[in-house]
Amino acid sequence: MLSNYSCPSDCFAFCCTSQDIELIEKELNTLRKGTKENITDIEFTEFDGNRTYIIKPPCRYLSESNRCTVYRWRPEVCKSFPFNFHPETHMFVVYPCKLGVDICKDFYAFKSQKTNEPVPLHKIRNLEAESELYYDDTNDDAQISFTKMSFSETIEFSKFLKSKK
Repeated sequence: MLSNYSCPSDCFAFCCTSQDIELIEKELNTLRKGTKENITDIEFTEFDGNRTYIIKPPCRYLSESNRCTVYRWRPEVCKSFPFNFHPETHMFVVYPCKLGVDICKDFYAFKSQKTNEPVPLHKIRNLEAESELYYDDTNDDAQISFTKMSFSETIEFSKFLKSKK
């Protein structure tokens, strides 16, 4: 699905500068091979015998122009951004970054086309307001609402996008 989109040129790389990037050992090894670095100075946590490695923000692989320098070898969490799976609700959430807003607008248009009902303008306005909150680094306590998609909606939307190619 994300092959239909790319981060805008004025992206702030908030995903790489504001939150931990978690990766599994296989992804860490891919980074090691791709960068030819012996990455040893990385934090990790263990749960049920599984180790998760953590790159603290800002990501060490983010260039000064806010572009990923290890794009070919980036972990799955980076490949799937602005999507994240929310296990409690079994839903995908979409972060309200600029890319996420574009995806959500298309998703709402897709749902509108499917149901023959207009896209509620309040949803678009809310989405844009959430995006402004997302980038507001002066408001650390802001409660951001994420657009949610069920697994079946995500699959349908993905098929819809593929048909547009």
